[in-house]
Amino acid sequence: MEEIAIVGIACRFPGGKDIDEFWEVLKNGEDHVLDVPKERWNVDIIDIPDLDDEWKEQASKSGLIQDYDKWDNKLFGISDSEAGWMDPQQCLALEVTYSALEDGGFTREKIKGTNTGVYIGCMNRDLSLGLNESLHEFNNFLVTGMSSSIISNRLSYFFDIRGPSLTIDTACSSALVAIHLGSQAIRSGDCSMAICGGVNSMITPINYIPLIKAGMTSKTGKSHTFSKDADGYARGEGCGMVVLKSLKQAKKDGDKIWAVIMSGCNQDGKENTPITAPSGKQQIELMERLYSLHGISPADIQYIESHGTGTPIGDPTETNALAEFFSPFLSKDRKIPIGSVKTNIGHLESSAGTAGLIKILLMMKHAKIVTSLHYSKENANPNIDFDLIPLEVSTEIRIWKARNDGTRISCINSFGFGGTNSHAVIKQLAKTVPIKDGSSTCKPITVDFIIAISAASQEALTYTVKHYIQKIKTESYNIQELSFTSLMKRSHYRYRLAVVTHSTNDLEEQLTAINTTADEISKKIKPVQLIFLFCGVGTVWVGMCQGFLNKSKIFKDTVMKIDQELIKYTKISILDTLTNPSSTFLRDPFLGPLAIFTCQIGIWDMWQDKGVTPDLIVGQSVGEVAAAYASGCLTLSEAVQVTYYRSFLSSKAAGGKMLIVGHINTEKLEEICSTYGNKLAIAVYSSKETCVVSGDENSINDLKEIMSSNSEYSSVLLKELDVTCAYHSYHMTDASKQLKSELKNLHGKTPEVPIISTVSGQQINGPEMGSSAYWSSNLLKPVLLRQAISKAINSRQK
Repeated sequence: MEEIAIVGIACRFPGGKDIDEFWEVLKNGEDHVLDVPKERWNVDIIDIPDLDDEWKEQASKSGLIQDYDKWDNKLFGISDSEAGWMDPQQCLALEVTYSALEDGGFTREKIKGTNTGVYIGCMNRDLSLGLNESLHEFNNFLVTGMSSSIISNRLSYFFDIRGPSLTIDTACSSALVAIHLGSQAIRSGDCSMAICGGVNSMITPINYIPLIKAGMTSKTGKSHTFSKDADGYARGEGCGMVVLKSLKQAKKDGDKIWAVIMSGCNQDGKENTPITAPSGKQQIELMERLYSLHGISPADIQYIESHGTGTPIGDPTETNALAEFFSPFLSKDRKIPIGSVKTNIGHLESSAGTAGLIKILLMMKHAKIVTSLHYSKENANPNIDFDLIPLEVSTEIRIWKARNDGTRISCINSFGFGGTNSHAVIKQLAKTVPIKDGSSTCKPITVDFIIAISAASQEALTYTVKHYIQKIKTESYNIQELSFTSLMKRSHYRYRLAVVTHSTNDLEEQLTAINTTADEISKKIKPVQLIFLFCGVGTVWVGMCQGFLNKSKIFKDTVMKIDQELIKYTKISILDTLTNPSSTFLRDPFLGPLAIFTCQIGIWDMWQDKGVTPDLIVGQSVGEVAAAYASGCLTLSEAVQVTYYRSFLSSKAAGGKMLIVGHINTEKLEEICSTYGNKLAIAVYSSKETCVVSGDENSINDLKEIMSSNSEYSSVLLKELDVTCAYHSYHMTDASKQLKSELKNLHGKTPEVPIISTVSGQQINGPEMGSSAYWSSNLLKPVLLRQAISKAINSRQK
């Protein structure tokens, strides 16, 4: 069965606004189920006729996150008006997902348009519970603002991803079930990557009332998991997200791999009564099926993160089921440590599964097993005999030693109160996979590096700088890796700053100095237009692209693909030409254009791999064939076909010269060339005062002589191009006709990336680049580069 990797994680839990702070909560054994601030809710002003004041004591303690209602809505393109009517769960999901993708190095640009799926667990609707008080204020934003389906759909919308998008409610197992469904979707091909997790937000105490009446919550406001004091669970809120990918693809892409996850789920059916009663039998059945399916030995498990809510029935049922399942595989003296994150932050309900999962991943990263709170041997639950079962509650922090093969393996339970059970096994790989093209295995070198920081607003940028300073102080970073991540693994927004530095200490000093004058931190970057220009002949040199061939797998793979296409037409290998260059190919009218085309396609594919797509494309001469491929007008096979015949046929028309003429009015130069009849022509209109003239050798020499000897042209720049063909002149007449014939079966498409033609000087809106007539004109007619660039600039100004 295909293995699934966790390639990005993020969280916002009580006491920890990110994974680093959450680790401090776990490592230090902190309990963040605390008194509810009055500004969140005030139970003293609420009276429930059939409940005594005891309910107020329960509802006045919760695991809450700070500033739940403060978020950077501008980053997500959401107006203040709409944000004011959005369920905080949508806001949490957006922010934590953004962080999870950043953790994995996936920019918005990189995943845009992909079939990435979204699977989010959510069970509560607190926003709707308080709406009766503000009926007169309802507006159109409330429709999407309180819809649970929009939690997942909004993620798909903002990141512009096209895979399945589902919000799942199986109560307290929602998050782990969502992760299981995301894993299955990757295996089935429904999506190539999946964003999975759970979210829970508490904005009113109303939900406490039915829970208290059902006897589910703790009277003390604490989850006393495994303890005789267990009387129900403490409620909590938060959001955890993981990014999933097939392990094979993650390794191929050079992703950071936290661990591999193997999951499953089932249902209790009518095993017990009532519907909320857990079934130990079905919990065991689920584990038996999962471990058998994935070929996992229960003896390999080193730690168990239990569902462990702290209920009198739930804890013994789960713990004894675990004991029954694992006992046959363990020696008599071995005990597996077990714990529950709910003792630290409360029961996050639909987000509980991600809290336990991220706890495991952080323990694996730091090689430590943390304590489970509110338990001691003296106050153990009498219905769990820890002396006789192969499990022990983790009551002190301990080193987590890797297995002999270098891996660490754990498992986690997550159960819904309606009987939907989920179980997962998490395996940390023995070796981390390096990040490609700038990986963590790069040797440190004593040079300066660029650190780029950006945000969607001035306030967010100031906060981000402070965040950088804090992280640099508390964490150990490789400056080269930090630079690579900031430049290549982060989206770049309109408020920016960049620091050139050689060390993290120096970076901290510079950022601290900048931060003291936060108002001057950055000026708003105006929207810019990125244009890729694909050049023509005259741009080859011996050894071109050697660095790319040696260091970039993507570039070399592209060259090899082009070679495979060239086999249809010639025995010449462009890979061999570039790998073993000789000075003869510089002026070769056949190999030179092929080399230019190949290198430009390789560089384009490298930019695409980095998630960089221009707003507009322009190509001149043979470079326009590469531009047509980049814009989507031609397939690689079609582009190779055009380039081959264009190069081959024009090489048969060798003869003539090309001359750069600068610092002269274009109209004046046209007038001069017209005196030579068709023997001279403007081949390239580069700017208002620079052109390339093409034509007969004698006529070019005569033009040079006239301009060199005449004082009127003393400021004119004259430079011959090192080519053997007079491109874009009458010399190409026969070649252009033959090219039109050879390409008669060519089929093109409408561009996916906007492209401006240097044949017409206008934007291409249809499939005309797929016609043989177009490429015939491309070879014969002048290159209207100046006109194309002017068109690009004017389109930007509009």
